[in-house]
Amino acid sequence: MTHSANYQKPLWCALLIIGLCLVHCDSMALYVEDPTKPKKNLTLEAKHIIVGKVVHVSFVFDGDDYGPRSLVTVRVEKNIKQAIERADNPKEGASKQDPKPPCRTVTFVQVGGPYRLFDFLPIPSGDWVTAAGVDVAKRGDRVFLKLLPLTSPVEHNGRTADSYPQHYGSIYPVRAEGETLDEHIIERGWWSMDVTVLQMTRIVRATLKQPKRMQALASRVSKLKRMPFVYDAQGRFRPKQPDDRLPIVMDEVTAIEKELNLPPLNDEGEAR
Repeated sequence: MTHSANYQKPLWCALLIIGLCLVHCDSMALYVEDPTKPKKNLTLEAKHIIVGKVVHVSFVFDGDDYGPRSLVTVRVEKNIKQAIERADNPKEGASKQDPKPPCRTVTFVQVGGPYRLFDFLPIPSGDWVTAAGVDVAKRGDRVFLKLLPLTSPVEHNGRTADSYPQHYGSIYPVRAEGETLDEHIIERGWWSMDVTVLQMTRIVRATLKQPKRMQALASRVSKLKRMPFVYDAQGRFRPKQPDDRLPIVMDEVTAIEKELNLPPLNDEGEAR
């Protein structure tokens, strides 16, 4: 006969899993999806496609059915859509370009963020509220963002968010490498591949110019064998880089650029 004590550890594990599911069920309903399914229109529909640095994250406030939300303000270091427009229309871009453009910021709404146990404290006094399966943006992070427009802007403490990230494939960390911003690495930026900011700019332009062709490429690449998973320098378990699939992607992007006679996209900006 088996003693009941033998079942205590599995029972506690099961109860813990059920409890976590109950706590995060709303967040999971928003964020958990199959990352192997290609995004059809995210790049085309995005209000902002930028690289920037998070300069402010509000304390969490009451949100909707998906849980507490916070507003994230990002200082734009490169507006990829604008860079593409300037390259494709150099004369028009030069006439509109301000020699000393103001520091531009973008504010979006995310699920989760820091919270205070006591309202009178000006700093976070509790842990961070997180969303299942998605990293919560924090102050100081450098990120690559694809943000969709909100039908109803969110206002909180004098700040307004007009966009939001949609599930996976919307927000990625950027690792500083090289001397210019275009040499920095967007981690797992396109089908789990590390790509430079310049490579991503070229991929975005090719997608905007030939969306069906790039969608077909994404479907083809998703079926190719990925590089083995290893622990990186930060101790994260992720695909080994460089990825054998990246040359296939960039060859197709180069072919589109040549067929459409698109001008080169030069490096922009200094490393910050």
